Amino acid sequence: MGRFLIIIGLLVSFGSCHELNDTKLLLVAPIADFDYSREGMDCNSPVEEIVFTNRSQFANQIFWDFGDGTTSTETNPRKIYQTEGTYRVKLTAISKEKNDVVTKDVIFGRDCDGLGPVVGLTYTRLSTTSLTLSFTVKAPGASKCLINFGDGGIPFQYTPTSNSQNITHTYAGPGSYVATLTASNSEGQNYTEVFFEITP
Repeated sequence: MGRFLIIIGLLVSFGSCHELNDTKLLLVAPIADFDYSREGMDCNSPVEEIVFTNRSQFANQIFWDFGDGTTSTETNPRKIYQTEGTYRVKLTAISKEKNDVVTKDVIFGRDCDGLGPVVGLTYTRLSTTSLTLSFTVKAPGASKCLINFGDGGIPFQYTPTSNSQNITHTYAGPGSYVATLTASNSEGQNYTEVFFEITP
């Protein structure tokens, strides 16, 4: 069932209030949005996979078009493309009477010239209104890590002290960002990235 607002009209007449019987239902239009991350970017993983996260609001059904002729109605699908390239992914958020569409370019492909450490990068927003994100960095076997937060600031470089570490970063304002993790050791380097939006 679609989301709706209930509005009850009141009529003031001769100093008294009378409830009207014309309750109105106003449908709330859906808002389509999604993030994605890339798993298996390190060459030690058997395959690269795109993980999509649905961020849509007020929708009772969603429809994914992955840009390669395949589609899905799953909430948070995972996708393995057959060839490297950039794909325009379209998400349609569907309610009872209205639809909303968002499209984003997704890059698929990895550089396997060298074998570096296994890497992983995920994030958590500290609250729905916070501009600060907590990134979980996984880079076992890495001797150096470099995080580019995607906001034009100076990348953060550090020497890992454990296989998994949490690093926080505060952004200047809402927007779309791509954070990138590059980890290296004596055998080479690997990287991964995660796309996300910070909404007001």
